[in-house]
Amino acid sequence: MRAEVVTVGSELLQGLITNRNLDLIARHLARVGVEVVFHTTVGDDSERMGEAFRAAVHRARVVVITGGLGPTPDDITRKAIATVFRRRLVLDEAVLEQIRTRFHARGIEMPAINEAQALIPRGARVIENVMGTAPGLHFTHQETDVFALPGVSTEADRMMTAYVLPFLRALPEPVHLERRIVRTIGLPESVCVPAADVGRRALPYRLLP
Repeated sequence: MRAEVVTVGSELLQGLITNRNLDLIARHLARVGVEVVFHTTVGDDSERMGEAFRAAVHRARVVVITGGLGPTPDDITRKAIATVFRRRLVLDEAVLEQIRTRFHARGIEMPAINEAQALIPRGARVIENVMGTAPGLHFTHQETDVFALPGVSTEADRMMTAYVLPFLRALPEPVHLERRIVRTIGLPESVCVPAADVGRRALPYRLLP
């Protein structure tokens, strides 16, 4: 099963922060036999995001998007999803109440700008965010499952383990990914035999006692 990870944020392209979500998501997907074969990082530009999303759903069975789900004007992932996949944004009152409750628990009145985080593309499932205010999204485009997660690594990590991985494990299609790790010491890469060949033929070097 092929996957693509799309990380959203101009700050990633400008080198202002480290792109931790790619490593995080790739490790999670490998645990359930899903191989990441493409990775795209795109800035906060609706046209370029549209290009990235269209390409991803045409070449991968699973697409995981992170970033751009916040309440500020540059957080436009949900709007880009709505435009590209022709899914009108609908205010989800239950999600809005959850966001209000989270703010009230901290003794803060919810800013009006956060209401945008309760706009859900029609037909998408909401992935609960128990650590922040931005809910995740899950929808299917043709035969591709698309998951949109917050850019905050701890929140994306929680959603991967609580929702995305259980969903992928339950798919009827066979999922298998085999990996071999060979650890060496004192040997340059150019003389090491590929891991797949270890045990099948003699090593091209002499082991010292």
